[in-house]
Amino acid sequence: MNNKKLIILILFLISSKIYGNKLDFSKLVYPDVGKAISRLETGNYTSHLYKVHNNLFGMKVGRYGKVNGKTKKGYAKYSSKIQSIADYAAYEAKLIKRYKITSQKQYIAVVSKKYAKNPHYKKLLRKQLNNGC
Repeated sequence: MNNKKLIILILFLISSKIYGNKLDFSKLVYPDVGKAISRLETGNYTSHLYKVHNNLFGMKVGRYGKVNGKTKKGYAKYSSKIQSIADYAAYEAKLIKRYKITSQKQYIAVVSKKYAKNPHYKKLLRKQLNNGC
């Protein structure tokens, strides 16, 4: 491999690490739940809201953290995926405090009622968790 190809490969690997081929949910209290929610809300990271606006969780504007604007339907636009995760982390912390949550099971029950409009969200979330989130 020549030097030019090696440099391109190294730059690609560095940019993949920085820009998120792998999303970091480790700052969340319940990272597996956060990852499962993001997969559900983005259609496994294929939605327009995710790709164009860095919104991993279907968050609306004006709820928890700073956003970079909003869509026509009121969804938050973020300048980065990291900012989206930080906004969700603020939401998570607020739920944990308000409902005195002490376990992942409790968190799933509360988030399924407060976060999603779908009455089957808890079941969908558990399925995502069982599939390796």
